[in-house]
Amino acid sequence: MPLSRNSVVVASDDQVSTTVGEEVVILGMHDGVYYGLEHVGSRLWELLRAPRRVSELVAAITADFDVEADRCEQDLLPLLERLAERRLVREVLEG
Repeated sequence: MPLSRNSVVVASDDQVSTTVGEEVVILGMHDGVYYGLEHVGSRLWELLRAPRRVSELVAAITADFDVEADRCEQDLLPLLERLAERRLVREVLEG
């Protein structure tokens, strides 16, 4: 199921990450591949330490960077879906 603005996401337990300078480096434990996030991605990763609704992530990113909410959401959802496909982020089902 694709993510939406109401989805709740969090960094998965299937990764380890660290900050190197202004970049976040993530090792996917499932595939053994390193991934890097810079600038906005680094801030996003920091926010993903705790479960957050995508709309909350959009609000935080738009408060920290010069981007409109609609554009932020359009860019953020595909990024989160790619991270989820690589098992770096997981959706938290409410219930």
